[in-house]
Amino acid sequence: MSAVVLGCANSGGTSRVDIPGYESDIARARASLAEAEQAGAADYGNAQLALARDKLRAAEQFADDGDTERARRLAVEADLDADLAVAITRNRETQQLAAEVQSGLQTLEDELRRRRTTDTIAP
Repeated sequence: MSAVVLGCANSGGTSRVDIPGYESDIARARASLAEAEQAGAADYGNAQLALARDKLRAAEQFADDGDTERARRLAVEADLDADLAVAITRNRETQQLAAEVQSGLQTLEDELRRRRTTDTIAP
């Protein structure tokens, strides 16, 4: 136990331990990219998807070069860009579904009006 205390005292709070958390950020970015691709983000969020891929490649390169802070930052950005691509895709799909529902409602309203007109004219 004294070695642990001595080790902490020697660090003096000036050095930091470099925990390879960037690896989990890179893994998360990879997973987000895979999710975005499966969600069809290439259709509506292609720009964000391409940006996420580029940032992930850069993050992996920085990690290989030992610049873990920059790797972490780019991996987080890649993750967010992939999430944005998915959000844009789901938004567009939802808008399309809403437009289809609206069109269906309009058709039903038109049919009801036509029937009312037909019913009031018939003897």
